Amino acid sequence: MLAENIITASMEKWGNAVTDKERYQDLKDHGICVYCKTAPAEDGKTTCRICREKQRKQTAEKRAALRALGICTECGSRKVYGDEKICPECAARKYASNRKQKRDPEKESQYHKNRRQKFIEMGICVKCGKRKAENGKTRCGICNAMERERIKEYRGHGIVRSERPAYGMCYFCGSHILKGKICPECAERVTKNLPKERDNKQWRLYEKARISQIMANKR
Repeated sequence: MLAENIITASMEKWGNAVTDKERYQDLKDHGICVYCKTAPAEDGKTTCRICREKQRKQTAEKRAALRALGICTECGSRKVYGDEKICPECAARKYASNRKQKRDPEKESQYHKNRRQKFIEMGICVKCGKRKAENGKTRCGICNAMERERIKEYRGHGIVRSERPAYGMCYFCGSHILKGKICPECAERVTKNLPKERDNKQWRLYEKARISQIMANKR
């Protein structure tokens, strides 16, 4: 009923020529879901929980269908190569867009701190932001279990990553190697999708490790 009143008020305000953009803004200003136009929108969102779940499910199904057909999940039209999920054109566009964006580390850090504190006060998992946190903890049972498995896998070899190469182990996966610091599989994996221009510090580390592996194999 509230949504109908808002739409009616919007029509009276803008006349019969009211546009979707103007109606969208009215619903957003009044905290009503812009999709179903009936349920209250979640805090800080423009949609209700049910509509968000429907959108998420539809998006996942659409992307799965595109991947099965070998079509780019970004543009939904061009073919992809190998195990890639997006086409070269979309990958290049996203890379160029990311390079143009100006990041503010302090602002991002403060955002994540505020987000974490808000979830703690609400008793929500600080990792997924969806499920209720376990008593006395900041994460839910599922995220805690995933973190335990991650730590177990990381420490499964009993040697921290920084010391693995000295014991003839791959820095990344811990498998046995004869030369270098990383195994050929990890070298290929970390460099497979990297663009030719690399100005990122982490990418430079990957490139250095890859070159080190190549040189070691030639000896």
